Amino acid sequence: MDRLQGWFDGGDLVNFTVGATAFALALWSLLRQRQIDRHAGSVQAANDQRDQELLAIQKRLGEIEEARHRDEQTRRETETWKARIADIRGHIRRQLNVKGTGYTYYLDLTNQGPAEAMNVKLDGITSRPPATNHPIIADCESTFPIPRMLAGQTVTLAVVMSMGMGSSFDLSVSWDDGRAGRQVATMMLTPYG
Repeated sequence: MDRLQGWFDGGDLVNFTVGATAFALALWSLLRQRQIDRHAGSVQAANDQRDQELLAIQKRLGEIEEARHRDEQTRRETETWKARIADIRGHIRRQLNVKGTGYTYYLDLTNQGPAEAMNVKLDGITSRPPATNHPIIADCESTFPIPRMLAGQTVTLAVVMSMGMGSSFDLSVSWDDGRAGRQVATMMLTPYG
């Protein structure tokens, strides 16, 4: 007991208490640091995952932007291409003559495309069903080829109808426009409709 008493009297208790407290604080600090490190690791993992998700979103946004740009470029190219297209269409129009005794027939050829048609030619006319006669287009020799038909322009020609014709006929027209090669349109027309 003297030994114990001397230990308490000599200041060893204070040293022991300070040492034990220092040890406890060091242990607590170590455990707390591990807990912080684990939390920081989970936070870092969550941040890494979020960064990966953000990178994936940025990549997808880039792909969408590229696709939108390609679509816009394709649309512009299509509009440019369509602007070079002429589209000649025809129909037969009948009109009661001045005396009111019959009809006068007209062939209206219209450029329905946005571009002008050049060197427009009437390539042929055949009856449907095949018949011995087909309509005669007045002034055909002097009218064709038409050097230029602007977009929306209509050329009107008188048509002579006769007995023995089919109930409809095919009209073939060709022209040049901004596309490569000669363009041809064949249309079925009926004068009695």
